[in-house]
Amino acid sequence: MGSDIKIFVNIDGIPIAKSGSSQFWPILGKIAWVKRSKPFIIGVYWGPKKPIDVNIYLADFVEEATLLEVTGFEYCLIIVFVTIVAFICDYPALSFILCIKGHTGYFSCLKCVTASVSYRPNVNKRNSIFIVFPELNAPLRTDASFRFRENPQHHLPGSSLLENLFHFNLLMAFCWMVCMLQI
Repeated sequence: MGSDIKIFVNIDGIPIAKSGSSQFWPILGKIAWVKRSKPFIIGVYWGPKKPIDVNIYLADFVEEATLLEVTGFEYCLIIVFVTIVAFICDYPALSFILCIKGHTGYFSCLKCVTASVSYRPNVNKRNSIFIVFPELNAPLRTDASFRFRENPQHHLPGSSLLENLFHFNLLMAFCWMVCMLQI
């Protein structure tokens, strides 16, 4: 007999100090849908800047997540399986870990295949530029279209090890909502 634990995962970069460039890139977990669940550390990267290679950064995490999902672990004579149900990230972290265009990229929408447009509502204010996705009925991306790179302008070179986590839809597993970004 087995039991299941569902978890949320958060990945983001954190500068250590205003004056330096050192950063932490923690991978945090939280038991899903449990009100009093506290975040816990899964892994932490520290370096002078964000990890250079996302797949080196994610390798141990993906290996262990796969093992916990497939074989589980034993606790009090019960096999417990762990499944990731969602990644909760800001868009810069999401684009880094999925190897896709950042939020200011031309085909950067995670949910649909549409080109972005730069919009400056006030030409007198140079710092007020918005990236918008004006097409309201754009075709939706699917897990398969994402994995097969059907819209190559959306992807950066290479692929993310997160694509090896086969149990979930890559697009639905990422929680991020936006209609407009100001840059």
